[in-house]
Amino acid sequence: MIKIRTISRKEQVTIFRLRTQHAPLNYHLNRIKPQHPPMCPFCNDQFETTDHLLLHCPNLDDLRQDLFPPTPDITNILYSTTDQLKNTSKFYHMAMGRRANAHRLLD
Repeated sequence: MIKIRTISRKEQVTIFRLRTQHAPLNYHLNRIKPQHPPMCPFCNDQFETTDHLLLHCPNLDDLRQDLFPPTPDITNILYSTTDQLKNTSKFYHMAMGRRANAHRLLD
């Protein structure tokens, strides 16, 4: 069993939010505030969900290739080794950084 307490608090929070679908992604934010659009800001997919962000968004393929196993799935990126949990957290924060930069360019 992976001991999530062996990673930093920031990484723990990130993994927990991704596992529970409560990361501040547009699909989740839309559930809280219906006027918030649920689509992916990177590729305009209908829903920016945890699954979409981690596994499917084509504009994050480079990060996925660098930080995930060759055939990523939810189990091997969110319930795997300590090193992989750290990489998943890093992926998420790098993706969110790109997202913030994209929003700044649109403003």
